[in-house]
Amino acid sequence: MAVTSPGTRPNVFLAGVVSLVIVGVAAVGSTMWVRATFGVWGIWTEPERIPLCDMSYTKRDGRVLSYAEAVSPGPAPPPVVLEPTVGGLPLSFANPSRYEPGAGYNGCGNMLLLRVADDGYIRYFKFGGP
Repeated sequence: MAVTSPGTRPNVFLAGVVSLVIVGVAAVGSTMWVRATFGVWGIWTEPERIPLCDMSYTKRDGRVLSYAEAVSPGPAPPPVVLEPTVGGLPLSFANPSRYEPGAGYNGCGNMLLLRVADDGYIRYFKFGGP
């Protein structure tokens, strides 16, 4: 029969409570960060906005279009295409190679695309400032 000190049981209980509090704070904090950053409550939906290249891009209508439908032909550079990494959110935040901080146009343009299928994209546009 194992002998335990009289204070062991309360210490285990306290460690359990502290662990639950830490997990709860982390869950609430990450949920609030996703809401503030992407404008959605869950990670399994496409974001309402995407921060990229020191700018904020907003989903216009949410229609899924092919690449040819989403991008108008012309001399403009091709838009940045993001891939969802966790659920529907593009969490990598990797700026395109042509991005230069503080350089006006800065390589991102007025539109970016979020790939949601093999040839399905949702358009996001830069409206106003950051």
